[in-house]
Amino acid sequence: MIKKKIYRILMLTVICMMAVSGCKKEGNITGTRIYYTDSEGVSLVEKGMKLKGKSQKKQINEILDTIQKNTDNIDYRSPFVKGVKVKEWSIEDEKLTVDFNRDYQKLSVTEEIVLRAAVVQSVGQVSGVNSVLFTIEG
Repeated sequence: MIKKKIYRILMLTVICMMAVSGCKKEGNITGTRIYYTDSEGVSLVEKGMKLKGKSQKKQINEILDTIQKNTDNIDYRSPFVKGVKVKEWSIEDEKLTVDFNRDYQKLSVTEEIVLRAAVVQSVGQVSGVNSVLFTIEG
């Protein structure tokens, strides 16, 4: 059962990477790109952000905190919907593990793919993050 769940998570991560090809890009973005979802929730929108933190841990925290907050913009919003939150994260051997709360299981397939793609694309820019693994409640 657990191996099946991990396999599903890994397959969805691959799908997320492919979904990025439909990403809407903003011209002349400086700094780190933070990925949100469009107003329909079906594709990614990238926005520039200057990270304040210098350490890997601070940068990951800043990105995850930012991407979870709703925006005031009608053209894009946080991909974190239906109460989904990052419970915790850890990094070991350049693999970032992101643990979601149980509300993650309420997401539709499209919401799940867009959320994963947004997280992978956003945190994947941090030095020393070469892969991302997702878990639900640990």
